[in-house]
Amino acid sequence: MKFTGWLNKLKNAYLRELRGYRGRFVLAASVLALVLLLIFTLAAQTNDPIPKKIVSSVPFTIYYPNQSALPSGFKLNLSSFQSVSPGVVIYSVSYAGNKEVVFSEQKTPSTNTIKQFAANYIPLHTTFNTPIGNGIYGAYNDGSGLKSVISLPIQNGPWLIVTAPSSLSRAQFIKIIDSLIKAD
Repeated sequence: MKFTGWLNKLKNAYLRELRGYRGRFVLAASVLALVLLLIFTLAAQTNDPIPKKIVSSVPFTIYYPNQSALPSGFKLNLSSFQSVSPGVVIYSVSYAGNKEVVFSEQKTPSTNTIKQFAANYIPLHTTFNTPIGNGIYGAYNDGSGLKSVISLPIQNGPWLIVTAPSSLSRAQFIKIIDSLIKAD
């Protein structure tokens, strides 16, 4: 009985204090602090689909397709991000059931290496411009048939080599590349 009496006195004192100017100020300041904490917590969260472990495994900013900018029926495979060897990240975009566009990103090598890659693997190609750099588009035979391929060195960023089934139209392939955004 003594404890409940003490608890009631404490509650009444708190309520009296809350009714006064000081109590309202403390309540308003507490609510404001909670709102600010919530805003900062939400702002600190990234919307990147790339696992932090993958982002930290490479010395460059990873680029990935913005899902809302992909052609209809194409979907970024969130579980496909992998660091396959030191400094190389791969992931894919699915479409038409089981077809995939596969992205490989690595630190940009010398211009000579990129030119040799084009000469050896994509001898017949065309160039195109994207918001993030100039790429080359062509085809190569991977031993099991023709594949479309894009080589895109991003200035101050990684080198992307992107492959797709040859049945994917050039326009859709380039639209996928145009949807690329930087990871945070």
